[in-house]
Amino acid sequence: MRRLSITTHLFLLSAAITTGILCMFFFIILPTMGKLQDVQRDLREQKDRMTLERERALDPARSLDELASTTAKMKQFDMAMVETGKELTLIESLEALAVKEGVQLTLTVQEANKDRYTFSFDTKGPYEKQLSFLHALERLPYYLLIDAIDMKKYRGDNNEELVSNRFTATIYVHTP
Repeated sequence: MRRLSITTHLFLLSAAITTGILCMFFFIILPTMGKLQDVQRDLREQKDRMTLERERALDPARSLDELASTTAKMKQFDMAMVETGKELTLIESLEALAVKEGVQLTLTVQEANKDRYTFSFDTKGPYEKQLSFLHALERLPYYLLIDAIDMKKYRGDNNEELVSNRFTATIYVHTP
């Protein structure tokens, strides 16, 4: 049997030790470090949750500030809706807006219940005035939810190009 030289023997021994160290690193140390990082992250998240709960429990003034903020937001939301009993005023303001913007408006109520009104708008007039009327509707203090707009071009009595515009709008109602 042939004996290995000392350099070959040292090289093989070094390779075996290096392989052993790499195996320990990849199969033991790296997975353990990953688990430790997961545990550390979970502990940090738990600490943050506990701190937040403690602050909420110990800070009633902050809760009062949040109540004031929420009340202000609710007032703003109420302004975006029409009050119950103001239906006639609403219809008159929509008709006055159409006259102001220079379009002919036919307005019918499709649905009226305790929480919303659905109106059918049929307007006629020049295209620019139609757009102006739609922009004016957007600027109203309450929300009009318009699903779809159907615009059609037609010739008027004086052979002028006009636009017929049909859409439905839902307006929500609140009781003061």
